[in-house]
Amino acid sequence: MTLLPRSRRICARGAVDLGRRARVLTLASLVGMLSSLGSAHAARSAPIKKEVYYQGFYWNDIPSVQREISRRSSGDESVDWLPYLMKWRNGQPFQRILSLSCGDGSIERWLYTMRPGGFKSGVGLDYLPELVQRARQGARRIGMNVTYTQHDINVEQLPAGPFDLVLVHAGAHHWGRIDFVMRQVASVLTPDGLFVLKEFVGPHRNQYPLPMWEAALRANELLPKKYRNTMSYAHVPTMLRLDPSEAQHSELIINTIRRYFYLELNRPLCGALAYPVFTHNTKLRAFYKGPDMGKRDISPFERQKVEHAVRAVMLADAEYCQADPDGRSLFSFIIARPLHGGTPLKRYAHILSRTEQLLENDGTQSTYYTQTEVAKRLHHEPPKDEALEAGVLPNTVARRQAEDGIRRSHWRLFG
Repeated sequence: MTLLPRSRRICARGAVDLGRRARVLTLASLVGMLSSLGSAHAARSAPIKKEVYYQGFYWNDIPSVQREISRRSSGDESVDWLPYLMKWRNGQPFQRILSLSCGDGSIERWLYTMRPGGFKSGVGLDYLPELVQRARQGARRIGMNVTYTQHDINVEQLPAGPFDLVLVHAGAHHWGRIDFVMRQVASVLTPDGLFVLKEFVGPHRNQYPLPMWEAALRANELLPKKYRNTMSYAHVPTMLRLDPSEAQHSELIINTIRRYFYLELNRPLCGALAYPVFTHNTKLRAFYKGPDMGKRDISPFERQKVEHAVRAVMLADAEYCQADPDGRSLFSFIIARPLHGGTPLKRYAHILSRTEQLLENDGTQSTYYTQTEVAKRLHHEPPKDEALEAGVLPNTVARRQAEDGIRRSHWRLFG
């Protein structure tokens, strides 16, 4: 496949992929933009707030949903993605790993404790010092040889290799300079090393296209009425205040990987319908994870009814993605190897790097992609809450309340 078309435009697998709503930029136009870049656009990271991690309720917190995600990852609902990686390698442990956006180190601990041991030594990087400290404590607790460091992945160089595994779990969609990171990952891997991701690769800022959002609304109706989600459409100005790194360039991830890696495996995990229906669903959270769960008098009939409805949503989710797995899936499990010898795009590495400073970093304060029809119809108003205006909320519950307060329900949108 030709990476640079005859028009010499840098397109989806070129310098700047602007997602499914892509603008195509000529090389000349990029150079023109770069001439005005200057020091005002120096590399920087969007603020990351620790309050939004390891909290809330997500689709994979439902046991039957997690089993289905495992099945989509490995073909076996009892084998999740990381055990499948080891099975894929015939149980051969890694020598030295690098975990990017590692959080509290739970993924490394999971891999390390597999039998036989998943790896011998490693390095873990994360932006938040609080999470780095928790990762260090966890490593000491089990005697795991991993060095954890606070690190700004959008600005700083990766530690020197070689590594035979670079691992990312739900971290790449927070990166501002995806190409900057991917090029380095390819350079620190061993010739036969693996780049493994389980990642959100859906629309930027959760701005789902109208057909997908309508299908998700219909899927929500499959739940018993008392367990349906409020289905609030993501409000970009709110995201920029509360969690500005969230899904800022998520649509760029897979195409950017393909610039420097060959995808040995790419398993679309979908979630186009199930993720918005189940995630932050406070009613299902109370059902599955409430503090009195197991003590409440929930009849077997009600439990069966809820589980049946959850399975129906997951079936609708699978059917929706089947028509276009790559285009409709919000999540992917990827195993990739570096493309040695380079690709034609590496000629333009300096343009790729500086263009990211202009487009991708500025995307933390604005949007460089077309507004969806859903967002246009919603006519969002700016938030009035003073704490929200300051970008600070005391807890996740308040955060969700503030978001819901400035969004419109699907009844207001389509009713």
